[in-house]
Amino acid sequence: FERSVIAVDPSIGDTELADYSAIVFAGLTRGQIWIEADIQRRPPGDIVTDTIRMYQRLRPGAVGVESNGFQAVLGTLFDIFCLRENIPPLPIRLIHNSENKLVRIQNLDSYLARDKFRFKKESQGCILLVEQLMMFPLKQYKCDGPDALEMAKRLLEHPLATGDTY
Repeated sequence: FERSVIAVDPSIGDTELADYSAIVFAGLTRGQIWIEADIQRRPPGDIVTDTIRMYQRLRPGAVGVESNGFQAVLGTLFDIFCLRENIPPLPIRLIHNSENKLVRIQNLDSYLARDKFRFKKESQGCILLVEQLMMFPLKQYKCDGPDALEMAKRLLEHPLATGDTY
């Protein structure tokens, strides 16, 4: 890949009523963005371990984590986990989303219309992500996957120096 990133929409909680947490990998090559996704309900510790597992397997240049509200605590959990497991710290970028979620996700429309995304076949996470994209913006459908995809696209377009937020 020319550039690659992981974006995490934590949506903490593992009950049937909770939102999904979405961990989305995006790799850019020759104008196409290749996608892998892990979307499920899980507690904070599992979000961290699943993200680190994906990072170790795919080695992206950055890991963006939504930092709105209490979710900013995850940055600290990543550092603690890496220290405890003797793993180098991840290149975390905290993403503070100030624009409306509906508007952010609609920013994917031009990429979808031009067929710029390539979703990993037979990936349950990608199947759910595509379903969430197709059902957007129906309120009864979750949009955590599309939200993480939009953050990943934004990170690919605008890589930041370590420690910056946006």
